[in-house]
Amino acid sequence: MFPGIVRTPRITARQAQRGIALIAVLLTLLIVTMLGLAVNTLGTLDLAIGTNERHAAEVLYIAEAGITHARSLILGQSMGFNAEAGITQAPSLNLGQLMGFDASLQGGNGTACDGDELSSTPRPPFSAADAISGAGMTVLPGGSYRVFVCDDHSVEISLSPPNTDPNVDANGTVLVRSVGTGRNGATATLEVTFMQVPLPGLLVDGNLRINGNPELTGPGGAVHANGELELPGNPCAAEYFSSATTVTGDAQTGDCPSGSDNPTDLRPGQSPIAIPPIRPADYRSAADYILGNDGQVYNPAGAQIGTPGSGAFNDWSWDPGNRRWVAGNDIPAGTYYADDTPNGTPNTPAAATSIEIWGNPQGPGGAAIALTLIATGWINVSGNPKMRPDLSVGAQSISMLAGTDLSISGNPSIIHQGLHFAGHQISFSGNPAINGQVIADNEADFGVPENLVEWKSGKFMEVSGNATINSIGGLTTTKMAAWRECRGSNPADPCL
Repeated sequence: MFPGIVRTPRITARQAQRGIALIAVLLTLLIVTMLGLAVNTLGTLDLAIGTNERHAAEVLYIAEAGITHARSLILGQSMGFNAEAGITQAPSLNLGQLMGFDASLQGGNGTACDGDELSSTPRPPFSAADAISGAGMTVLPGGSYRVFVCDDHSVEISLSPPNTDPNVDANGTVLVRSVGTGRNGATATLEVTFMQVPLPGLLVDGNLRINGNPELTGPGGAVHANGELELPGNPCAAEYFSSATTVTGDAQTGDCPSGSDNPTDLRPGQSPIAIPPIRPADYRSAADYILGNDGQVYNPAGAQIGTPGSGAFNDWSWDPGNRRWVAGNDIPAGTYYADDTPNGTPNTPAAATSIEIWGNPQGPGGAAIALTLIATGWINVSGNPKMRPDLSVGAQSISMLAGTDLSISGNPSIIHQGLHFAGHQISFSGNPAINGQVIADNEADFGVPENLVEWKSGKFMEVSGNATINSIGGLTTTKMAAWRECRGSNPADPCL
């Protein structure tokens, strides 16, 4: 060794690589850690998104449950019957209660849109337990909904004349809002628009066959059958012909009389339309004359009028073999009720009493006689009477209410709008001129003498001849017209 010279140790290649391995391990650990953190973050985010989606769906379903609950009550309050409400055996209601949304708007404290509108005890078949509390209804697990029934006030104040009372419905439209709240406090608001639309001028709960050249005119000039609709004749309807199943044959729609070159509006496969639950017995107290099945005539208080034991009253005569009261030409104006109980004493259902008009009753000077016919049995009108409804309940006039069948033939003229109702079947022939709605419930088909109208082949009711039914509306049905989820930025009213 030379003095002053320092010797540098030789570093081999293996020795130079020792640090790189450590750095690689550290980098790998860092990458694995970052991947783990990313996976964990993504998993947490995905879980949060899934939880939020589940809660959002849950709260939407809760709000929808409120709408479903409210819909049944609204339809029951405004109509007392409706297929959408799932009510198939609703009790009979006074016709004056069958129209309008005011009962739903004014429930609770009488003020609409504050959340207690459906808290009042609803009509049967619902009970107090079915009401929607103003504080809301609890649903599991841990959610609730509140329902608000509101008038479309912004629309009604622009009507002519304007309706400035938000607690009164003026256009047959209300808004129902359901606010659903989930277990985590999330909310969703749904709004449904309910509207009242007129029932068709001719409505039957079963099969209907239209022969001849009948015409249905006016804004309610439409036909609907909840069964099959056959059109072998040449009928004409101002609006449409519809059926819950099939429509066969051809018809005219638009401007009547038939034979004009109009397009055809046939609507098979439509939703069934529920029939109003009307019972003649509910209108006994409104009658001027009670035609008893004992051959006596009474006033509503039960006092006998006319000649006792005569089986006659003016030009009315009692036919005990067929349990019917038959009217000729000279009968007093008024509302007649053919009772199944003499003097109000309960009797058997088989004692239903019927009415037959075979003459030509008219008012003084050939004017229409004010006449409303209500029977627990059937009603048969023939001849050439000239009539107008005597009885009105609310805004609804009543021409004829038959507990079983309703048959109109000959050339009667029934002026002014009125309801013509059959608990069983209808049959029209000849050349009757009818103003109003015709509705048949098709409940049963009895034997003689209860049965006046027999089902035709295939259990069809039949309208034939040259009948004219002019309907400008009357009874209505309630439909859900619009649905939306409110997502506005105003938390106080997201539907704005």
